[in-house]
Amino acid sequence: MKKNLGKLIAGLLAVAIIVLGVFFYINNKSDGIFEKHGKSTEAEILIEKNLSTYYPGTQREVVRMYYRINKCCYNLPLFQV
Repeated sequence: MKKNLGKLIAGLLAVAIIVLGVFFYINNKSDGIFEKHGKSTEAEILIEKNLSTYYPGTQREVVRMYYRINKCCYNLPLFQV
């Protein structure tokens, strides 16, 4: 009985380690979209966003997207005329 319990615990531990390894590998894998250019600005991110495919789902998300676009368009210093 103890021998089977030890094998069971060892097997479950091995499966848990494999699952955690795959989880961390997938989460840390980069998409490769922005790696060529380094860090992208907010304007570049918004320009590359495909709104026909990934349109915001709720009204609140639409307003947030509109705010981000306006923030990029009108991001001028306070005293610049």
